[in-house]
Amino acid sequence: MRAQLRKLSRAPDAGWWVRERVDMVLLAAKGWSAPLIAQHLGCSDKTVRRVLRAFEAKGVEA
Repeated sequence: MRAQLRKLSRAPDAGWWVRERVDMVLLAAKGWSAPLIAQHLGCSDKTVRRVLRAFEAKGVEA
């Protein structure tokens, strides 16, 4: 799964939002908390939680 996410984030047509969402998922997989991920990426922890919930529900398609 991680390799698939990294490949997705490195695709030439991947926008910044795709790379940021992949980063959120990968950091969460390393045990980072939503507030820490948000601080690291410069977004809200609400956004991080929303992205992680969508990933859990829909997988890479989210």
